[in-house]
Amino acid sequence: MVDRAPANAVPGPSLRERRRQETAELILDAVLDLVAEAGIDGLTMEAVAERVGVSLRTVYRYFPDRASLLTAALARHNEAVPFEPPTRPEQIGAAYGEVFPRFDEVPAVVQAVLAARLAGSVRWDARSQRIREIEEALAPACDRLPPQEAGQATAVIVYLANALAWLSLRDESGLDGQQSGAAITWAIDTLVADLHRRNRRSASTRS
Repeated sequence: MVDRAPANAVPGPSLRERRRQETAELILDAVLDLVAEAGIDGLTMEAVAERVGVSLRTVYRYFPDRASLLTAALARHNEAVPFEPPTRPEQIGAAYGEVFPRFDEVPAVVQAVLAARLAGSVRWDARSQRIREIEEALAPACDRLPPQEAGQATAVIVYLANALAWLSLRDESGLDGQQSGAAITWAIDTLVADLHRRNRRSASTRS
């Protein structure tokens, strides 16, 4: 007797799709390995193809350039560790302070992605999502402030909750991820507390 799938069963990915996913994962594994072994200069499309055992054409089929390779590798690295987006102002500092130590695990990849972002050669959609989450979480602490003041405060906190801050604190102050994470947690918490005070004062002035 042949077993049959239930009529309402959701079909899984096809064999071809599974192979595509596996190849993409192998390519991203190779990116992280190559950067860990030889730094960013050791990462070329040719080296990735050789490491995975596929043609150069195959690598280009999945990722059109080195910047997209790096971005995808960093995104997968970040997704491997659970992240709970902040929903209240008081949660922002701790949420992003816990992220900074992760950057120490793949510093060359993070630096390369940041350089590509600053050069405008790659988009990091996950960062755009994080900015929206911060803005929404921070809103209750500055909803009574003048728009310019609220906008400036939000911009500063968004900058602190950023891999660029990790890089600056590492290169200019010699802080590791744990130390810089603690520093930005303190800084954001201090700013949030001040915003709450200003917001309450602004609310009482208007009433």
